[in-house]
Amino acid sequence: MTTEPVPVGTLTDAELAVLSRPRTRVGQRPVMPVWAGLDGDQRAASARDARASLVARRLLDHDCRSRTDLRRDLRSVLVLRESAAAVVAVARVAPAASDHWYAHLVGDVVLLERVGDDGVHSFALTAAVTLPTLVAAAVLHPSATGPPASGPEAEADWLRADLELRSTTRTVRRAWVSGPGGTWSLRPGRTTPYGDPVAPGDVRRVLADLLTPLTGTSRDG
Repeated sequence: MTTEPVPVGTLTDAELAVLSRPRTRVGQRPVMPVWAGLDGDQRAASARDARASLVARRLLDHDCRSRTDLRRDLRSVLVLRESAAAVVAVARVAPAASDHWYAHLVGDVVLLERVGDDGVHSFALTAAVTLPTLVAAAVLHPSATGPPASGPEAEADWLRADLELRSTTRTVRRAWVSGPGGTWSLRPGRTTPYGDPVAPGDVRRVLADLLTPLTGTSRDG
């Protein structure tokens, strides 16, 4: 498989609510920001509209009664998403936007999923060997530097990333803030902007140590 992520399509919160199960192998399914804000009647109406949308997009047959009747690429997305033995979840917040980023690991394949505040889930496939590199790109600001001269509270252009690694045996949490002015390691779940200064390379090494064993490869390749 190519190491460059290959897009495989998008689904909305409501479409996934129609198609997917409420739990995966390692816990709750990824966030559904729009669906979560709907009440019971609104969800029922949204689900009807979503099924009509799936039929119109030729992702679902009109008389489909089983997931085995779904279009093959869509069925593969759902199976990978629900059967992953490990999932890396990253909640990202920046001054102008926020999103959630997921990597679902199944053998030597990774299903990537980005969820915007608009409830659109974008999917792509890539090779598991790229997982540490992809996660580092997801958690670090593109212009991240270090060591910083001041604290993260002084940053105007920043990215906060709260990472959670979920597997069948453990859950690991990490958090960072990074930007052109520096990179800081934070205590996961804490809202304080203060943290310990680190270098972006240190973050990449932490991620490599954490994630490389999951891919079945060594740090040396």
